[in-house]
Amino acid sequence: MPRILFAFALVFLAACGLATPLDPPYDDAAVTSSSPDGAGGNAGLARDEKIATLSPDELGQLCDEVSRLQGGYGVVHRCPDGSTVATDDSRSSCVASAGDAKTTCPRLTVGDVEDCGAAFAQEPCSIFSAPGCKALINCGN
Repeated sequence: MPRILFAFALVFLAACGLATPLDPPYDDAAVTSSSPDGAGGNAGLARDEKIATLSPDELGQLCDEVSRLQGGYGVVHRCPDGSTVATDDSRSSCVASAGDAKTTCPRLTVGDVEDCGAAFAQEPCSIFSAPGCKALINCGN
């Protein structure tokens, strides 16, 4: 489950989100949502569309949008407790992780992923407790 969470949030979010400690440089600037209501980004996909129904190209669009919200691919954030969280290394690694979510989390929507991406952008070190990530955290349950 952590892989799926960070594959999408970090998109899609341990391999994708919990990284081994890295030395700077890394970008810790908060990236805000592009949507007027702050509820997530806009990948050009319907927010209620299920991840399980997306084509590889559409998953790539979603990965790119979430990566943009999170400050880009390959960004590592060092947390106060000494742990690190990282975004996906590349679009292809994000799409591969998102593919796992298709079977593990069939009810997960584009909006769920965008909301978690926006929550990560606001507070990367609280990703596992962020209200915007609830659907991702609980998707395999």
